[in-house]
Amino acid sequence: MFTGVNLSKDNPMSNERNPNLISLRFVVNGEETVVEKVNVNQPLKVAAERALKQTNNTGRDLSEFQAKYNNNDINLSHKVEDFKFPADATIYLSLKIGQGGK
Repeated sequence: MFTGVNLSKDNPMSNERNPNLISLRFVVNGEETVVEKVNVNQPLKVAAERALKQTNNTGRDLSEFQAKYNNNDINLSHKVEDFKFPADATIYLSLKIGQGGK
C-alpha cells in the first residue's frame, strides 16, 4: 500500500490556488488521460470514474476494473491523500482478468 500524496507547493501536479486539488494521470486500457482538480480528501474511485468517462470507457462499472500503481494493486476506496503519489505518478486501470470477454 502506498502512503500519501505529495501536496507540497513544489509538486507541479498540485493546484496553486487550492492545495487540496491536484491532477492525476491514469492509463485506462492503454489510453492515457489526466484528471484535473482531483480533491485529495475524496476516495480515489471518484477520480478513477472520471478517468473512465474521459477515455469513453463508460460501458462497464468501475468494479470491473483493477487499479495498479507501481505494479501493485491499490484500493480505490482510500482517500487520494493516503497514497502520497509523486507528481509523475501514473495509475493504471484495466479490466480484471476473466472479465475482458464478457
